[in-house]
Amino acid sequence: MAITFGPAVIITLVADENTPPALAGLTGVRLIWPDSRQQPALGVPDVMDFESFGVQIPGYLRVSNGQYEWLMQPSIDPIVQALNAIPGPDGWVSEAAKALYQNVGGSLLANGVSLPEAKTILTQLYQGAVGNFVAAHPQ
Repeated sequence: MAITFGPAVIITLVADENTPPALAGLTGVRLIWPDSRQQPALGVPDVMDFESFGVQIPGYLRVSNGQYEWLMQPSIDPIVQALNAIPGPDGWVSEAAKALYQNVGGSLLANGVSLPEAKTILTQLYQGAVGNFVAAHPQ
C-alpha cells in the first residue's frame, strides 16, 4: 500500500543572527510539508508547534535559491501573530489596512476584550469587507 503525501515540499530550518541559541542547533533539519497548498504564507511570522515533542519553532517561511526555508526567530508576540493571521495565507497586502486593524484591535484589547474575541471580531470584519469588495467588483 502506497502512502501518498500530495504536492509535498521540503522545508529546511535555518538560522540568522536573531535566532535564539536554543533553536540554532536545529539548523539544517529538513521537514516534509505534506501539502504545499496548506503551507504558511511566505514572510508571515508564525510558529511551528510540534505538540507531541513539546517544541515550538517561531519564524517564517522564505524561499532562498529556489528552496523553502523556515527562518527561526525569537518568540512571536501573540498579538502580532493574531493580527498577521486575519487575512489568511496571502497576508496583508495593504500596510494601511493592517495599521487600521491593529488600531481597532488595540482599542478592543484596551477595553477588556480578550485576544481570542478580538481576533474573531476583526476576522469577521475583514471577511465582511472582502465580501463587500467582491460583490461590488464582480469579475
